[in-house]
Amino acid sequence: MSGQAETFKGENKQHNKRLHNMIKSIKKFQFVLLCLSLHGCMLGEYTKSLNDRYYLEARDINENMELCYLDENGYGFTIIFRTIYAVGQNESFIIAKQHPDGLRTKTNYYIIPIKEKISNKVEDNILGPMTQKEFIQKKQEIGISNLDFDLIYEQLK
Repeated sequence: MSGQAETFKGENKQHNKRLHNMIKSIKKFQFVLLCLSLHGCMLGEYTKSLNDRYYLEARDINENMELCYLDENGYGFTIIFRTIYAVGQNESFIIAKQHPDGLRTKTNYYIIPIKEKISNKVEDNILGPMTQKEFIQKKQEIGISNLDFDLIYEQLK
């Protein structure tokens, strides 16, 4: 009987060792998953405040750069979708260049009045999309001078 008891103890030790190794593997796998999920949440997060209401935001990748607005209740929402690659501003206006949906062969131009609003709805205060020619004409029409694109994301250009 002592031979059977020794065999049982040996098998039990092997079983415990396999179980221990399996638990270690599961813990390593969980750790890797945790690291990947945390990295995924922070990958490419970028926010640049333009003033107290307007900001640029890119999630996941820089090509997702959007112009956003923060309302009175603290809720932010996109007003010009991706890919914003150049912005300029003064106390009265924000101007922006966009490659719609990341298409670098096309450029849209926008003007956002921030001092004298056109409407109470922020969405209605966006002039654009415009071509470069329309943008230059609109700037002259509403008296915008000495306002250039001073924040340019070269990698998105």
